[in-house]
Amino acid sequence: MKVNKTCLAIGSALLCLAAIPGAAIAIMIPMMFDSPVNTENRTLIITALLVGLFPAIAAVCPILAWIAYARSCHHGATVLIHAPTLPIAGVLLGFTVIEHACGGSFSCR
Repeated sequence: MKVNKTCLAIGSALLCLAAIPGAAIAIMIPMMFDSPVNTENRTLIITALLVGLFPAIAAVCPILAWIAYARSCHHGATVLIHAPTLPIAGVLLGFTVIEHACGGSFSCR
């Protein structure tokens, strides 16, 4: 499917706007590891990494999507503009696993 400039511009604007609150949330990552036991929770570590990577991915992917579009790689531009949804899905999955496996507590193994 060929992506057009309008969809690419809207996606780029939304991702750049999403990177700002994403960075504010990423600043809170150290608070997830208040207890020493939390550093042994693999699900929490992966979730924290995804939270921390989201602002960078949301800021870089639109730039790479426009470069792909300029090189007539429309499929690559489509994939890149949708790539930041993967960390969001991973964070939601991580918190769901923590909720069900640990009862919402970060300090379980």
